[in-house]
Amino acid sequence: LPGELDPEVPTVAYCCKGVSATPAKLENWPMTAEKAMARQAKLGTLTRMVDLGDGVQMQQWLYLARLAEVYVIAKALNQATVCYEKAVEIAPDNVTILVDFAVNLLQHHRDARRARKLLEKARTHAIGDMVEPFVINAEGILALEEGDPASAKRLLEDSLAKAKPYERANALVGAVIDRMHAYLALANAGLADTATAE
Repeated sequence: LPGELDPEVPTVAYCCKGVSATPAKLENWPMTAEKAMARQAKLGTLTRMVDLGDGVQMQQWLYLARLAEVYVIAKALNQATVCYEKAVEIAPDNVTILVDFAVNLLQHHRDARRARKLLEKARTHAIGDMVEPFVINAEGILALEEGDPASAKRLLEDSLAKAKPYERANALVGAVIDRMHAYLALANAGLADTATAE
């Protein structure tokens, strides 16, 4: 993977004020990332990411993690990986960035080997109650990627149960819970339990 950010891609390097730029947060999805961001810019709800990446307004690792999400939306997946790698370099003990990068590697690159290393490192740190469901979710996705739907099902059911109390915390948690359900359906399908998968 390239070690530098592509100078042509920062035209889409924007983030919604106060929230990460994910499809759930952009109006009228699906439309191209650039069109959606242009619409949000007209509404005054966007801030250029470059203005936030000074290490003062936003911690550098968080800036890079949010920028990675923008690159994912723009389908610039290698650029997202570069951002996550740099975020992990800056904050190697931050469980959230370790887990987010692991999930990104699984969802977009199917890289179970690197994801496993990140999750193992995350497990060496204290994990708060609100973060734990998302660690378990990532482990469930990893189990699914490694061809173990039984373990995936157990882990994903556990992550859903633990995430439920936070479902209304913000829209992003709800979106992640929706994805948990989708992965659980895949695990059930992998166990030939099509009735439950539906």
